[in-house]
Amino acid sequence: MSTAADLTPIGPPSDPEPGGITVRGGVGSIRFQWDELRQGSVRLGLLADELREALHFCGDLQWRLQLLLKGQEAAVRGAGDAAVAAMDTARMALGRSDDDLRDTAQRIEWCRLSYESSEALTQLATAAARKAVGEIERGLHRAIDLANAGNFAEPAPISVECVSAPERLTLDGSVPALLQRVDAVKAEGPGVFEVLKVQGTGGPVYVVVLPGTQGSNPAASSNPFDPTGVVEAVHHDSVFVADAVRRALSDAGARQGDSVMMVGYSQGGMHAANLAQDQGIADDFNLQLVLTAGAPTGREPSGGGTSLQLEHADDWVHQVDGTPNSDERDRVTVTLRNPVAEVQDGDEGLGAAHKLGTYLDGAEAVESSAHPSIVASVGVLRAAIGVGASAERHVFRAQRRLPAGGAKPGTGRQARVPGITRVPEPRPDR
Repeated sequence: MSTAADLTPIGPPSDPEPGGITVRGGVGSIRFQWDELRQGSVRLGLLADELREALHFCGDLQWRLQLLLKGQEAAVRGAGDAAVAAMDTARMALGRSDDDLRDTAQRIEWCRLSYESSEALTQLATAAARKAVGEIERGLHRAIDLANAGNFAEPAPISVECVSAPERLTLDGSVPALLQRVDAVKAEGPGVFEVLKVQGTGGPVYVVVLPGTQGSNPAASSNPFDPTGVVEAVHHDSVFVADAVRRALSDAGARQGDSVMMVGYSQGGMHAANLAQDQGIADDFNLQLVLTAGAPTGREPSGGGTSLQLEHADDWVHQVDGTPNSDERDRVTVTLRNPVAEVQDGDEGLGAAHKLGTYLDGAEAVESSAHPSIVASVGVLRAAIGVGASAERHVFRAQRRLPAGGAKPGTGRQARVPGITRVPEPRPDR
């Protein structure tokens, strides 16, 4: 039983320059190293158990050999005694190895417990801040209830239609290439998202690309990606967007078990993170990757597949949920520190650091990073799509179904959206 390869420590490289990226989560994270320590101590214990069995076997063999030598001639006993002595030496060596392995396993477990104790103290130190975040979220719930009473911020079912015939394009399996698709979707107009059917290296891969928030009017409109779409993402788990995406995937030709990737910027990233947890998508498809940029996703679990989430250090939008993304093996959060270009014509919007162009620049650094967590995540993308893959583009326009005259479905605090249960208190940390 060999564990050398499993116990090799992974040391993430230091940032190449002061403005370099930082990484949380993935195979290079502290949390993953803790899991490896736990597995290492368990495997050393199992190896010690195997050695102990060998030790008992040697003792039994030595005893049988001694019984066999009784009554034998002197010449035979001389050779036999040497064999008994050699067996005794081997048994003592095995005993020492058994002790060393068990001692090492125990020391590793002590180290892991020490690390986790330190982490627990850190979590206690931040508990007050998280409580404050909970108060803010409760206030946000009350504000949304008031908005609903005034016919604002109410999600509703979404219809989907294909707006053009499928077209062919070439797609690289890279982070910048996928984020560039958000720009292509934006150019198609409000309410549009796309599904790319890519002929990947291991079969078809369907890439869903979701845009950021479109417009600034707080009243619910027919565009599901308006500000009301943020309400659906935060408080309704993107239930209507998920239904629309499932229908679009079916229309694009996706079948049960096909591979799917989700790409989303800002609000689109919030929906993408929710779709990773959608049971219908989990049951029907093999979700491989969720790529988000500038999206507040800290209060959501990672869901299925691998998550690669880009956040710029100067962008406040991804911080509005008040909780960092969890440190998990299959969830990698990359903090970008590339320079933020000035926005022309006063088009600041949610800030220059939140612009898609800022994240596209940062994506180049992600693509060239040697950090083990990033390499593992980007490897999923490269393995599935490769370089210069042929893709079939399906463009869909989603529309929120509003009653005639533009009034919202339901009024007041008692209004309910079909299929949704309101939660008066914020969801606990998960």
